[in-house]
Order: sequence, then structure tokens, then C-alpha cells
Amino acid sequence: MTDATMNATVETLAARLDRLSSLDEIRQLVAKYCLALDMRAIDALAGLFPDDVRVGRGLQGRKELRRWFDSTLREQFDVTYLWRSDGLTLALLQRKPA
Repeated sequence: MTDATMNATVETLAARLDRLSSLDEIRQLVAKYCLALDMRAIDALAGLFPDDVRVGRGLQGRKELRRWFDSTLREQFDVTYLWRSDGLTLALLQRKPA
């Protein structure tokens, strides 16, 4: 095997490893989101978003997102997410009685 072939093989393997690592991080993020949502762990849920997340019109930041999640999840809905190993997420929403 020549040096050029070896370098190309190493670069290909590095790219594949990077892709697999990225896919795993995405799967973990979805799983963390579903778990935090099911547990109503509002701080953990808001922590999954960037510091400067936009929330509605004119609002920004995790503090505002936390406030929105708290209002939406605690007051309006009973939510259950089912995370499956194949990556499919099912959401069951039930509006709370008035």
C-alpha cells in the first residue's frame, strides 16, 4: 500500500467515524429531550438548547424558553414520549381538562 493510498484510507475512515459520532450525538439528544419531557424536567429540557434560543416573537434565551416550557407543559398538556431503539419517537398528547 502506498503512502497516498494509506492517507486516503485514513481520511475515509476518519470521515466515517465523524459521521457515526455525529449520528450518535443526535440520537442521544433526542433521547435526552424525550426523557426530560416525560419527567417534566424543565431546566434539563431548556439546557438542551443554545443560550441564545429564540422563543416566540421578541423573546430570547433559556430563561424565556424555560418559562414557555413551564407554562405549556405544566398547565396545558399531559405528554408522553415513547423513544424506540430504531429512532422513532411517538408523542401522545392529551389536553388537560379545564
